[in-house]
Amino acid sequence: MSAASLLFDAPGPRAQARYRLFTLLGFLLAVGTLGLVLWKLGQSGQLDGAMWSRFVLNSDVWTQYLVPGIIKTLQAAALSLIDMGARTVLVSAGAESHALTLAPATDPAFWLIDAIRLVGLYTRLEKRVLREGSARVRTPGGRTAA
Repeated sequence: MSAASLLFDAPGPRAQARYRLFTLLGFLLAVGTLGLVLWKLGQSGQLDGAMWSRFVLNSDVWTQYLVPGIIKTLQAAALSLIDMGARTVLVSAGAESHALTLAPATDPAFWLIDAIRLVGLYTRLEKRVLREGSARVRTPGGRTAA
Protein backbone atom coordinates (compact mmCIF):
# COMPACT_ATOMS: atom_id res chain seq x y z
CA MET A 1 0.00 0.00 0.00
CA SER A 2 1.52 3.33 -1.01
CA ALA A 3 1.53 6.46 1.10
CA ALA A 4 -0.70 8.25 -1.40
CA SER A 5 -3.43 5.64 -1.11
CA LEU A 6 -3.42 6.09 2.66
CA LEU A 7 -4.04 9.81 2.39
CA PHE A 8 -6.75 9.90 -0.25
CA ASP A 9 -8.52 7.74 -2.79
CA ALA A 10 -7.51 7.84 -6.42
CA PRO A 11 -9.80 10.15 -8.42
CA GLY A 12 -12.43 8.47 -10.52
CA PRO A 13 -13.22 9.24 -14.15
CA ARG A 14 -15.53 12.16 -13.34
CA ALA A 15 -12.96 13.74 -11.01
CA GLN A 16 -10.23 13.30 -13.62
CA ALA A 17 -12.43 14.99 -16.24
CA ARG A 18 -13.16 17.81 -13.77
CA TYR A 19 -9.41 18.22 -13.09
CA ARG A 20 -8.72 18.43 -16.83
CA LEU A 21 -11.48 21.03 -17.26
CA PHE A 22 -10.16 23.15 -14.37
CA THR A 23 -6.62 22.88 -15.73
CA LEU A 24 -7.78 24.03 -19.15
CA LEU A 25 -9.83 26.89 -17.67
CA GLY A 26 -6.88 28.00 -15.51
CA PHE A 27 -4.55 27.90 -18.50
CA LEU A 28 -6.98 29.91 -20.63
CA LEU A 29 -7.43 32.42 -17.82
CA ALA A 30 -3.66 32.86 -17.48
CA VAL A 31 -3.16 33.24 -21.24
CA GLY A 32 -6.11 35.65 -21.46
CA THR A 33 -4.75 37.75 -18.60
CA LEU A 34 -1.31 37.88 -20.20
CA GLY A 35 -2.88 38.83 -23.54
CA LEU A 36 -4.93 41.59 -21.91
CA VAL A 37 -1.87 43.01 -20.14
CA LEU A 38 0.16 42.99 -23.37
CA TRP A 39 -2.72 44.56 -25.31
CA LYS A 40 -3.10 47.37 -22.74
CA LEU A 41 0.68 47.96 -22.73
CA GLY A 42 0.65 48.09 -26.53
CA GLN A 43 -2.22 50.58 -26.55
CA SER A 44 -0.39 52.93 -24.22
CA GLY A 45 2.83 52.74 -26.24
CA GLN A 46 4.85 50.85 -23.64
CA LEU A 47 5.89 48.16 -26.13
CA ASP A 48 7.26 50.56 -28.76
CA GLY A 49 10.86 50.06 -29.84
CA ALA A 50 11.86 53.49 -28.59
CA MET A 51 10.88 52.53 -25.05
CA TRP A 52 13.05 49.39 -25.08
CA SER A 53 15.99 50.55 -27.21
CA ARG A 54 17.98 51.74 -24.19
CA PHE A 55 18.04 48.17 -22.86
CA VAL A 56 19.10 46.67 -26.19
CA LEU A 57 21.40 49.30 -27.66
CA ASN A 58 23.04 50.77 -24.56
CA SER A 59 25.38 48.36 -22.79
CA ASP A 60 25.95 50.81 -19.92
CA VAL A 61 22.45 50.12 -18.64
CA TRP A 62 23.32 46.44 -18.32
CA THR A 63 26.82 46.86 -16.89
CA GLN A 64 26.02 49.79 -14.59
CA TYR A 65 22.52 48.98 -13.34
CA LEU A 66 20.81 45.73 -14.24
CA VAL A 67 23.54 43.11 -13.77
CA PRO A 68 24.92 44.63 -10.55
CA GLY A 69 21.37 44.92 -9.22
CA ILE A 70 20.64 41.27 -9.96
CA ILE A 71 23.94 40.21 -8.35
CA LYS A 72 23.26 42.27 -5.21
CA THR A 73 19.73 40.84 -4.96
CA LEU A 74 21.04 37.28 -5.19
CA GLN A 75 23.76 38.05 -2.61
CA ALA A 76 21.17 39.45 -0.20
CA ALA A 77 18.96 36.39 -0.68
CA ALA A 78 21.90 34.02 -0.05
CA LEU A 79 22.97 35.90 3.07
CA SER A 80 19.45 35.91 4.46
CA LEU A 81 19.15 32.16 3.85
CA ILE A 82 22.42 31.52 5.66
CA ASP A 83 21.45 33.85 8.51
CA MET A 84 18.03 32.31 9.02
CA GLY A 85 19.47 28.80 8.75
CA ALA A 86 21.96 29.58 11.51
CA ARG A 87 19.26 31.15 13.68
CA THR A 88 16.99 28.15 13.14
CA VAL A 89 19.75 25.76 14.18
CA LEU A 90 20.49 27.81 17.31
CA VAL A 91 16.85 28.10 18.37
CA SER A 92 16.21 24.41 17.66
CA ALA A 93 19.30 23.38 19.61
CA GLY A 94 18.29 25.63 22.48
CA ALA A 95 14.76 24.29 22.52
CA GLU A 96 15.85 20.64 22.39
CA SER A 97 18.87 20.91 24.65
CA HIS A 98 18.57 18.85 27.81
CA ALA A 99 22.09 19.57 29.03
CA LEU A 100 21.43 23.28 29.58
CA THR A 101 17.82 23.06 30.65
CA LEU A 102 16.67 26.33 32.11
CA ALA A 103 13.39 27.17 33.69
CA PRO A 104 10.87 28.21 31.01
CA ALA A 105 10.75 31.71 32.47
CA THR A 106 14.48 32.28 31.77
CA ASP A 107 14.96 30.20 28.61
CA PRO A 108 15.31 32.50 25.56
CA ALA A 109 14.53 29.68 23.10
CA PHE A 110 11.30 29.00 24.96
CA TRP A 111 10.25 32.64 24.71
CA LEU A 112 11.16 32.91 21.03
CA ILE A 113 9.28 29.76 20.06
CA ASP A 114 6.33 30.79 22.21
CA ALA A 115 6.24 34.21 20.53
CA ILE A 116 6.21 32.56 17.10
CA ARG A 117 3.33 30.32 18.20
CA LEU A 118 1.40 33.32 19.55
CA VAL A 119 1.67 35.14 16.23
CA GLY A 120 0.11 32.11 14.52
CA LEU A 121 -2.61 31.84 17.13
CA TYR A 122 -3.39 35.56 16.89
CA THR A 123 -3.61 35.32 13.11
CA ARG A 124 -6.02 32.38 13.28
CA LEU A 125 -8.21 34.12 15.86
CA GLU A 126 -8.25 37.31 13.83
CA LYS A 127 -9.34 35.43 10.71
CA ARG A 128 -12.05 33.68 12.70
CA VAL A 129 -13.34 36.98 14.10
CA LEU A 130 -13.41 38.54 10.64
CA ARG A 131 -15.12 35.50 9.16
CA GLU A 132 -17.83 35.38 11.83
CA GLY A 133 -18.24 39.15 11.95
CA SER A 134 -18.20 39.24 15.72
CA ALA A 135 -15.74 40.33 18.37
CA ARG A 136 -16.57 37.32 20.54
CA VAL A 137 -15.31 33.90 19.49
CA ARG A 138 -16.07 30.56 21.10
CA THR A 139 -12.90 28.58 21.69
CA PRO A 140 -12.84 24.78 21.21
CA GLY A 141 -13.07 24.38 25.03
CA GLY A 142 -16.37 26.24 25.07
CA ARG A 143 -15.05 29.42 26.63
CA THR A 144 -15.67 32.79 25.07
CA ALA A 145 -12.61 34.76 23.95
CA ALA A 146 -12.96 38.51 23.71
